[in-house]
Amino acid sequence: MLLTSATIDVDGLQVEALVSDGDPERTFVLVHGLGVSSVYFKPLAEALYPRGRLVLMNLPGFGPTPHPDRALRIGQFAAIARRMAEELNIVDAVWIGHSMGTQVVVEAAAQDPNLASRIVLLDPVVNRHERTAHQIIFRFVQSALREPLPSALASARAFVSCGPRWLIETFPGMLAYPIEERIREVTTDVLIASGSLDTMTPKAWLDELAEAAGGDATVMIVDGAHQAMHTHALDVANLIADPVEAEEPAEEIGSAQEEPLPLPTARELFRDKHLRRVAVKDWAVAVRDQVLSIKPTRPPSTTPNDGVCGKTPVVLLPGILENSRYLRPLAVWLAAQGHPVHRLPALGWNLSGMRASAEKGLTALETLGVEDAVIVAHSKGGLIGKAMLLDPRSRGMLRGMVAVATPFSGSTFSNRLQASFFVRRSPLGLFHPTHPDLTRLATEQEVNAHIVSLSPAFDQMIPGGSHLDGATNVKLNVEGHFQAVRDEGVWEIIHHHVDELAEQPEIA
Repeated sequence: MLLTSATIDVDGLQVEALVSDGDPERTFVLVHGLGVSSVYFKPLAEALYPRGRLVLMNLPGFGPTPHPDRALRIGQFAAIARRMAEELNIVDAVWIGHSMGTQVVVEAAAQDPNLASRIVLLDPVVNRHERTAHQIIFRFVQSALREPLPSALASARAFVSCGPRWLIETFPGMLAYPIEERIREVTTDVLIASGSLDTMTPKAWLDELAEAAGGDATVMIVDGAHQAMHTHALDVANLIADPVEAEEPAEEIGSAQEEPLPLPTARELFRDKHLRRVAVKDWAVAVRDQVLSIKPTRPPSTTPNDGVCGKTPVVLLPGILENSRYLRPLAVWLAAQGHPVHRLPALGWNLSGMRASAEKGLTALETLGVEDAVIVAHSKGGLIGKAMLLDPRSRGMLRGMVAVATPFSGSTFSNRLQASFFVRRSPLGLFHPTHPDLTRLATEQEVNAHIVSLSPAFDQMIPGGSHLDGATNVKLNVEGHFQAVRDEGVWEIIHHHVDELAEQPEIA
């Protein structure tokens, strides 16, 4: 990536822009945050580079530009950034700001409604509910502790390069800037994105900004902390380059998926003695079935029964920590009904990421030559199954899915436990309502009409249930996350919907 430097003087203040080659019809303008410079955008710039021309700004006092002899406010930074854009003849660009840079971008767009075709606010500050120096510093330190070491070192080097004087002089202007008010003057579309571990930008604050925006606003949660655009650059670049349209500002991406309902936690539900008994009994079922699955009664087989020619093939996808033999009783029953049944030992104990598991599953089915099959999935298997249906490789291979007790909107089983550092980084992290893979999956609804979601009457693992917008949603009489796939009455329901899905038109 070749960058050409351009520097201008605005009323004695120097601003630099690094400009790449690329299509000027699709230009991305990147504005850095407090204490850093355009260098910090390098991973994101490299990810965006194939998609258009880049303009990386170094505001006065940051990076190679000299420190001004006076403190500047956000409005002045914004006016200088606009002057640079005029000098470079930048029109209809996507303006991207990070941290304090989001304030500069919002102010620039408010000053000139024709400045940008769209603006992107990455980890926008300052949360008006915590607009004090000690609170924002505390939140920054909290978030910094969640950053990988290379990212933390990169920001530390940038702060040292900037120097304490300019940081201290610029900080009050950033702290005082009312971004929640100025964004009302922004009439262009707005994408607001933040790292799920960023304590400086809680989801409620992002929602508040989106609601206040003068144009259509979309909220996305990605993996990472305050420096997600540095640590997860490709994910952020994909959001920027391929925005998801929101029909209404109040239905931003991330809000509907993160908190589809005011869901109760398992702790709240377990105050009911009956539900406690159901949960304990159901976990006993899970332990028993795990023991049985570890001790195979026959040699491992991908197809326990060839079924009857002409009957719909079934692909079984178990949940997390469930091996390919966990659903064997259901497999035997379906085979007895004449369905060829395919198990996928390649998934192991189902601890891989959702996309990696979907890739393994599709590869296995291609090897087997499976055609026109219906997935029958339990728990996490339903998430993998939906990801498989979304993949173009599944066309002609898969017709739909019956999912039992699947956390399509995540789980509020234990909010405190799920938010912990270790769980968020474990395979269980996928079930957190804000996990980026889960929120992305929820936004892709084109295959939902080919999915039947079966929800137990009570599911201690998914207190909010398994509702999926646009799918056929069925409430079962059976209670328990694990008992739901051991009940013969549920097997009959599964069998019925497998046959119905086989009669539907193929997935487009």
